[in-house]
Amino acid sequence: MIVGSDGAGEFSKSVYETQKVTALRPGSDTKLREVMSLDESVEALEKRRVWDQYSKMQDLLTANMADKGLLTLRGARAKDLRAIRDAFVADNKYWADPTTGRQVISPWYRDFTMVDHAAMDSRIEALWQIVQDPDLQKRDDIRGLIDYLTLRESTQQEMAAKGFKTLSSAKAGVLAERWRQGAFAIRERNAPFAALWNRWLSQDDQLDLIGRAA
Repeated sequence: MIVGSDGAGEFSKSVYETQKVTALRPGSDTKLREVMSLDESVEALEKRRVWDQYSKMQDLLTANMADKGLLTLRGARAKDLRAIRDAFVADNKYWADPTTGRQVISPWYRDFTMVDHAAMDSRIEALWQIVQDPDLQKRDDIRGLIDYLTLRESTQQEMAAKGFKTLSSAKAGVLAERWRQGAFAIRERNAPFAALWNRWLSQDDQLDLIGRAA
């Protein structure tokens, strides 16, 4: 995500070798680049391939949602679009293990279904750190991310002030609608951010389901 679609330049052997021996941070045993095993490399490529397809599918769903005036895939009016999303997930749940040839849970599906709210908290914190970089702020997707994180934080603050533990309650209806409209609008008007959201934030359901205040 940090590299972004505009960050792919020509391969440099010297940079590649330097990254393999340079610590991620002072004192860390983790290097800037670590060589994956063959199996890890194959799984990483498969995850990236399906995530790319998922992002394209989500772009089409977002366009159709905009046409129908929908903000989420919940409810009867989104039934047909939800079916498309669910069919994609079902079609990509399994893959043929390249080592054994057996049908097993795909690496993408494991990634997709890993809804860990503690991990999402850490991801949000990391995203806040990323958007502080002045060079990254020049990118459209990062500017969209700033808008999203800012809206998310202000919504959490208002939830805390009003004592809402979840946006799914009836009392939080107005605020919930404002949050969903705002988050959807950012994706609709900023295609690069929509791609980033599809990959890194599409499982961010904490405000709707948990509503934990910052």
